[in-house]
Amino acid sequence: MTRKNAITAADCCTPTDFAEAIAGVALGDLSLAAFDGTTAEQYDGFVTIGQALVAEGKLDKAEPIFQGLLAYVPEDPYLHFALGAIEIQREDYEAAVPHLEAAVARDPDHLRAQCYLFEALLQVEVNLVGTDVTRLDEALQVLAAIHLIDPERKDPLTQRAFQIADYLGVFQDHEGEESSWQTRN
Repeated sequence: MTRKNAITAADCCTPTDFAEAIAGVALGDLSLAAFDGTTAEQYDGFVTIGQALVAEGKLDKAEPIFQGLLAYVPEDPYLHFALGAIEIQREDYEAAVPHLEAAVARDPDHLRAQCYLFEALLQVEVNLVGTDVTRLDEALQVLAAIHLIDPERKDPLTQRAFQIADYLGVFQDHEGEESSWQTRN
């Protein structure tokens, strides 16, 4: 009697094939998703579940979903962004920064990640007042990147980033004049 979904010899790989696949995963040449055959639809379904949990405020349930997906697809900037956004909702800005930096490193045009990173760096800077450590220069570099992505400041997140910067007085140079790239349209 033959079962419908029975594994046959054609479904199996040799020990050498298996070793090469494991080495591919370890070296980053092959994602775990490709290794285990996870489909794009399954992946998207997990992302949707994670997003729904975040929307419901169930951060502790959403976080392991995004962490698990990140193990499968470490190059996906959205997963890094999602984990950073979760940390921002928790107001753990220090923990948010590396996730957001990873998202921006993988997709420099990811406007939401850039805007969240800007705010997270400013929050970290506030927490470091009185120490020798500063993240303000990094925050200003991110603001410059935001300006390059959305120079007309059409996106509400861009508008917010520049409102914060304006409030903090970062547009003023040493003589009180606005810098050229910061001049508003």
